[in-house]
Order: sequence, then C-alpha cells, then structure tokens
Amino acid sequence: MKNNPFSLSFGKEPVSLINRNVQSYEIIDTFEDENPAYQGCVDNCDF
Repeated sequence: MKNNPFSLSFGKEPVSLINRNVQSYEIIDTFEDENPAYQGCVDNCDF
C-alpha cells in the first residue's frame, strides 16, 4: 500500500500490524479438508 498512490494510506506506515494467522490457517484447513464446510469452484466449473 505504501507504493500505491490510489490508496488512502499511501506513504503512511501502519501504527501496528494485525496478526491474521488464525484466519489464514482456518482458510487453508478448509481447502485441505476432505469434507469442507463450504464448497466452491475455482477453475473450469461445468454444472
């Protein structure tokens, strides 16, 4: 975001970073699960 002039925070350093490890691991676990709670199609879906 620091290099994007279209961002509202252009050129500003964040005061603190938000740790999103829990959310990241939850998404990865959902993708890798044999029976995921959510089903979606990423590429070449023929219904």
